[in-house]
Amino acid sequence: MCACFKKQKKASFEGHLIHNLWGHNDVSWVVKEAVGLLGGMLIIWNTDSFKFLNSFSGDGFLGITVDREGVVLHIVNIYSPCNMAGKKKLWEDLLSFKRQYGSGEWCVGGDFNDVLHSSERIGSSAVSRQGERILFKRFVEEMEVVDVPVLGKKFSWFSADGKSMSRIDRFLLSDGFITTQGISENSWKSFVVHGKKAYVLKEKFKLLKDCLRKWNREVFGILDLIIEKTVKDLNDIEGLLEDDVLESDLIRREGLNNEFWRQLHLKESLLKQKSSIRWVKEGDSNSRYFHQAIKSRRRRNQLVALKYGDQWLQGVDEVKGYVKSYFENNFKERWEGRPNLNGIQFQSLSAEDNLLLLAPFFR
Repeated sequence: MCACFKKQKKASFEGHLIHNLWGHNDVSWVVKEAVGLLGGMLIIWNTDSFKFLNSFSGDGFLGITVDREGVVLHIVNIYSPCNMAGKKKLWEDLLSFKRQYGSGEWCVGGDFNDVLHSSERIGSSAVSRQGERILFKRFVEEMEVVDVPVLGKKFSWFSADGKSMSRIDRFLLSDGFITTQGISENSWKSFVVHGKKAYVLKEKFKLLKDCLRKWNREVFGILDLIIEKTVKDLNDIEGLLEDDVLESDLIRREGLNNEFWRQLHLKESLLKQKSSIRWVKEGDSNSRYFHQAIKSRRRRNQLVALKYGDQWLQGVDEVKGYVKSYFENNFKERWEGRPNLNGIQFQSLSAEDNLLLLAPFFR
């Protein structure tokens, strides 16, 4: 996991600030400090996500080069200047760095202060910015990256009066960042089904479902039983450590503890996938899961008994009566002598004025 921040006004970042921001201590970061009114930039990542190789920076960007499972990745945080000269220098510096260290995949993201298409800007003359768009597109092509579509709002910047808006924030990725991992086709190609294409596809999906069930059973097994066995092994190790602390037992306990948490994450992921699939198939209000959740909440909120002093109140009528009297005593209004308006004369219209106001109106 990696995150990029920009427009930071702090002159420096201390370790405890980063740890509080990230939520734990297993984190590394690089900083480009703020200079004057120009905000600084920050890149943070989990230390177990990849191996850090080096960092690089220039006017309007901060980047890191990392190694992830043998693949070199360049991650760049962008905060582009607003003027055209500054943008050109930023693009030229990144292209120069790519030519010098060309190997690897690129992820370039942040505030580019520019758009690729006229539809990404409203409230500004499209013709006057056409030259900028051409140069920006040329930069994207030479970097050999693609613009990733975003979800949600179409624009990322809005003027104070709401009349101008642009999509100036974006992520540009090379093919290696968006190309999916290899697909296993062994089972699919092994199926021999004859008939029309629609029938073949349907039957192959049925056969594939059985293969996936078998694979899940062989690789993951029954998670609840595996977790139960891991907990039993942990308890056995804890019992041994009470008598005598051995280095081998400590190492084994640490390994079992890591395995236990890995299994819990697998179970959580599996339950999340199952609930999502069930929601898609059955809808929200008609699903069994929905009704179970409602019943569970109802049971959780149910008042079966109440303790009043040293006495327990049970039964529907007793509990209802106590709850009713409790809220009455706390919220019921007690006002012995309410003020009245008897004898007070208010200004009012006479009967003639009233008839005049109610009379039909003619031009």
